[in-house]
Amino acid sequence: MKQIEAEETSNDYEMTWDNCTGTIYTKDRRWKAYCELTELDDEPAPSWFCKTEKVENQWSNFEREFFDVDEFEQAREWCKSKMIEYDEG
Repeated sequence: MKQIEAEETSNDYEMTWDNCTGTIYTKDRRWKAYCELTELDDEPAPSWFCKTEKVENQWSNFEREFFDVDEFEQAREWCKSKMIEYDEG
């Protein structure tokens, strides 16, 4: 699978990529969201699993969402919008 390059997003939010996992942070770096390309046993095709979590406490309250493999832009935008929402408090 082709590695996705890190790219700049508006509002100074940047998602960085390591293979098929992208991570984006709030401006104060207290929260992060990530998207990971996953293959679930009961699903016929891979999907994007996206999740928010507190940086210092991965067991904190979080939000999560799944996107079809071809919905990469929606998955990336979900992560970015969550970080903007958390920053705006």
